[in-house]
Amino acid sequence: MKLPVGITELPAASFAQGEVVIKEGSQQEKLYFLESGRVEVVRDGTRIALIRTPGSVLGEISFLLGTETTADVIAAEDSVLRVAEDPMAFLL
Repeated sequence: MKLPVGITELPAASFAQGEVVIKEGSQQEKLYFLESGRVEVVRDGTRIALIRTPGSVLGEISFLLGTETTADVIAAEDSVLRVAEDPMAFLL
């Protein structure tokens, strides 16, 4: 699957297998879009989701609600994500 043009213009960030992308309990100020690889969503030590679809958005719920994150997002393998450093500007 090819990423939409707006997303491909965002800077890319590489995460090694096992690296934390989003930490549970943090204030989310960025949005992430999966370009390649796989990430897992882990809550209380239990994997609740495995995300592998390019273009999947990470961190959107806590950003939009202005709440702390409710789970860790960890690279399940070496992964590349596109990062919206200023999500509000990106979304508008």
